[in-house]
Amino acid sequence: MSGVGSLFGLLFGWGAYLLVTSRSPWRARTFIKRVEDFLHPQPLPLPRRWLLRHVPGDSRLLGIAQRQRRAGLPADPSAHLLSVVIWCASGLGLGSAVVVLMLIGGTVHQPAAALPLLVVCAASGWLLAERRLDRAGRRRQTRAAMELPTVAESLALAVGAGAALPHAIELLVRREQGVLVDDLAQVLADIRDGSNMDRALAGVAERLPLLSIGRFVDALRIALERGTPVVDVLHAQAADARSEARRLLLEKAGRREIAMMVPVVFFVLPAVVVVALFPGFRELTVLV
Repeated sequence: MSGVGSLFGLLFGWGAYLLVTSRSPWRARTFIKRVEDFLHPQPLPLPRRWLLRHVPGDSRLLGIAQRQRRAGLPADPSAHLLSVVIWCASGLGLGSAVVVLMLIGGTVHQPAAALPLLVVCAASGWLLAERRLDRAGRRRQTRAAMELPTVAESLALAVGAGAALPHAIELLVRREQGVLVDDLAQVLADIRDGSNMDRALAGVAERLPLLSIGRFVDALRIALERGTPVVDVLHAQAADARSEARRLLLEKAGRREIAMMVPVVFFVLPAVVVVALFPGFRELTVLV
């Protein structure tokens, strides 16, 4: 028991150290702090440097950064790896508490017999951390696809009124909110940093890898390159986005059709059968 207790204490202390040294997501960074970090970059904390140094291959780090951008998070693979470690430690701590209760209750007599449970709990924490990031990315992409028709129509109205495309995007960013609007705000930030319009628009398709968003961005880039009227392109893309959103809604309703049958089959139908057959069974029991 002393060895098991020492292991639990070591894991708890390591998890507490990671929580204390990690950057708080609720603490906002000021503009001066961002400039100071750019001019004088601070080294990463020791846990993050250790994690980055021991992750095999740069392709995995690039994949994590891409998934973070899809979820609307800063591209910082060390932060995701740290969250994975915290989730694994939490799962391991929960499993350790269960093992301790089992040892106290006498269900398990050898601590080594509970090792598979600890492994399963740690792996569950890792899977939950990965699934959490992927789910955030999918939800963000779905919201962007639903916002695309409104954004395209708003840009078409602004451009049709005589505004240039960057000015139209700036007006949209000032008045509207949403996932796609935030990405268009990043387009303006990239332009102010020295990037051209074509590259800044391509970044939207990279952060939101959807077919509808890709067509929208490609149409705008081609229109700007060839000098075709942007208003007509925006109206056509808005119509296509509406049909795509309608198709996605129908697909979602089709996937939920089976789920809608569950309460009917397991709750409504048995109640109807009982109400219909109970009087007959009651009469039969009285006659017998």
